[in-house]
Amino acid sequence: MSIIAFATALAPALTYPLICWAYFSRIKQRQEEIEGLIRDETLTAYLNAYGPTPPVESFRRMYDPKRYLLPVALNVGTVLLVAIGFLTQRGFVEVRAGELTWLLFQIPPTMMAAFIGAYLWSHYEMLRRSSTVDLTPNLLMSLWLRLLLAGVLGYAASLAFQSPVDMLIALAVGVLPIAHMNDFVSTALRKRLGVDVGQRPRSDLTALQGITPEVVERLAEDGICTVQHLALANPVRLLQRTYFEWTVILDWVDQAILYVYVGDKLGSLRPAAMRGAIEVAVIRELMEGEPEQRERGESLVECLSERLGQKPAVVRALVDVLYNDPLVWFIWMVWNEMYGEFGPSSGGSGSPPERTGDAPPPAPPRDDAAPAPLAAA
Repeated sequence: MSIIAFATALAPALTYPLICWAYFSRIKQRQEEIEGLIRDETLTAYLNAYGPTPPVESFRRMYDPKRYLLPVALNVGTVLLVAIGFLTQRGFVEVRAGELTWLLFQIPPTMMAAFIGAYLWSHYEMLRRSSTVDLTPNLLMSLWLRLLLAGVLGYAASLAFQSPVDMLIALAVGVLPIAHMNDFVSTALRKRLGVDVGQRPRSDLTALQGITPEVVERLAEDGICTVQHLALANPVRLLQRTYFEWTVILDWVDQAILYVYVGDKLGSLRPAAMRGAIEVAVIRELMEGEPEQRERGESLVECLSERLGQKPAVVRALVDVLYNDPLVWFIWMVWNEMYGEFGPSSGGSGSPPERTGDAPPPAPPRDDAAPAPLAAA
């Protein structure tokens, strides 16, 4: 293979490291923004809730350039081989039996069209994720696998059509998003094997306000597949890994913590202006305030008791657990720092409970049995 032919084949593969190089300049700006969000008392609350590693250190580990080397190299190698195959089929590279170029020459044109479609889609996805500071090593690792999968699926789908429609079908399969491609494979296998597995179960994450199917798909990339996962997720690391706004993440985690305890009854609490853990936890301050505040706190306990179908004593226990939860405390402090004291309009400090010493309060259990007393009724 001549140097010119090799350079021509290498050119489309170099876009991967170039996009990543430009991406790291945006990461620096994002790091400075996150450092400004978590500081002083909020940083102390964060360390109590999520462990001893500060956000700055976890950010550096997450976006260590070394983590990008292998995914980028695999993408470059895959595209380079496909490009050599394309040039071989066009007669720009000499074909010799038994050599790599001879093997690449055997790639069907429809499979090559699917590769091209997948290549175009991968660049669209990389540029989109880069613009939102969300270009992760996991995504890059999935792109080169997707290139190979698209070639196989595009070739299989094109067999049912005649030329030149088969080329267009293969190209269209290549540009399918990953989720649609997975559905395509699942449907084809079910029809082929005659197996009816029913519809994919709906994620309980959609029970929270603001979480759409697209958000569910993105959260799944980071291992967050249920409300319980989200309730226990580190919101700072979620901010570091995704493109979601900081206030949106805090609101989702706040809702998720309460959902873990009350389940689907969370929707019945929203008309009473209690859509998250903080709104329930703040009842504790009312019950310890002035007589007028205590009266209002008791009325809210009665309201919760009626809507949840539980005794007032159970509701008071829920209020106490949320009030002393270090995860709720951290979110509460962040809201206070950004927007001023958050609390009941009729009075009360509206601040999280003060802590003494270095040890955080014990976190309540977060297993599947935790919400049962309230959610089962």
